[in-house]
Amino acid sequence: MTGGKGAGKTTLLEALLDGAPVPGVRSEVERGTDGLPRCVVLAQRGTDRRCIVGRRETGPMTPDKDAFDGPAADMLRVVRRAPGAWAAVDEIGFLEECSEAYRSELRQLLEEKRVLAAIRKADTPFLCELRARDDCFVLDLDEVEEEA
Repeated sequence: MTGGKGAGKTTLLEALLDGAPVPGVRSEVERGTDGLPRCVVLAQRGTDRRCIVGRRETGPMTPDKDAFDGPAADMLRVVRRAPGAWAAVDEIGFLEECSEAYRSELRQLLEEKRVLAAIRKADTPFLCELRARDDCFVLDLDEVEEEA
């Protein structure tokens, strides 16, 4: 599913999972005292495993390529190898563009499991690639809201 900021992607994803122990990863934004995003943490669902994949000092959020290439890609590898047919990824965004290793693991996950994912509404090469997959059904929550 995709949609603008605040469209409810994460809320819908969690409602669809309804507490099921589905392996996956989720992005969490940590904010500074000023309320602005300070960093993005990738967390492996059902574990305490986390790594910072993006930081904002001043200006836009900057990806941490080493984190994506190493621990983040490894998290996806663990998710891919976990038992069960399903996985969840919340959220896939622009930071992933920095790491072919992470994108490759995500592609492999999509080949091997059914993946419920929240995808940022942006037109980066990787996000466009994901939305264009023949095996991908895209639900745009912004369009659903407009029709309601």
